[in-house]
Amino acid sequence: MQVVKEDYLEEIILFHLIQNCNIKTLKSFVKSSKFIKNRYDIDYYSIENRKMIKSLIQEGDIIEAISLTKEHFPELLSNTSELLFKLECQIFIEYIRNSKTTLALKYGHSNLYKYTKISKEYLGIVESIFSLIAYEDPTLSSSSKYLDIIRREELAEYLNDEILKFTEKDLNFTRPTENINLGNLMKQTTIVINEENPKKKWNLHDEIEKLDKEQNNKVSLLMVDDMEEID
Repeated sequence: MQVVKEDYLEEIILFHLIQNCNIKTLKSFVKSSKFIKNRYDIDYYSIENRKMIKSLIQEGDIIEAISLTKEHFPELLSNTSELLFKLECQIFIEYIRNSKTTLALKYGHSNLYKYTKISKEYLGIVESIFSLIAYEDPTLSSSSKYLDIIRREELAEYLNDEILKFTEKDLNFTRPTENINLGNLMKQTTIVINEENPKKKWNLHDEIEKLDKEQNNKVSLLMVDDMEEID
């Protein structure tokens, strides 16, 4: 039977918080863990930049997200990378979503045409999103899936993961494998711990939520103390 060490669990939580840019909870967690504090040098500035970029994509501001990515992680986006292709396609899609057809056409011809010469896959995608222009109501197009708001979330997560792989700056530490799936790892850890303690159900996601609540409570108490001092 497997034995889960406390240090191992703390590293799982650490990677989860860093990947998801939970900065407040991360600071609280690092402060409370001697093992993490002594082993890792957390780059909060890098995490904050990733968080801003991720939020911009989720809000549909892809142009600003690209600008910040180039500013803070300049070597990540090459002129014809798959990542840049996805980002530039999303810019076109956002123009369509906001009924800015003229801008979409101009942007598409200036920035997407080059990709059609790279591969048939890229050509097919460009042709599909360009077909959205043919419809007065793009949601009626056979390519309307590209307008689904979930694409923003998927793109935000994709870029976030690519930045982590590219830099590893948040931890100043190289992860054991680039293919690690934190979600599956957390599930497996939960199963192992529950096998060890069948009478007491344990869930790693719940533990992380507790950390979030504790951090929020601390912030609330500090605000109350500040107000009392002002009075």
